[in-house]
Amino acid sequence: MDLKVWLWKNRLQLKDFCDIIGVSRGYMSEVINYHKKPSGKLAYLIEKETGGDVTAEYLMKQEYVDYLRKTA
Repeated sequence: MDLKVWLWKNRLQLKDFCDIIGVSRGYMSEVINYHKKPSGKLAYLIEKETGGDVTAEYLMKQEYVDYLRKTA
């Protein structure tokens, strides 16, 4: 699941989620908008905090993101 969708479904604001996992809002914004690939540690923290709804594997699949950008 996409992190933006998860935040919306759980009625959580990005700022609050960032406070929970201890990362800056600016960096997380770049990650959820696919401008930066998260570190393995951050991807794991996101997976853990979302109860596995947003997986580290999904977040780390840069090839998929690159494909979406090319076809948009």
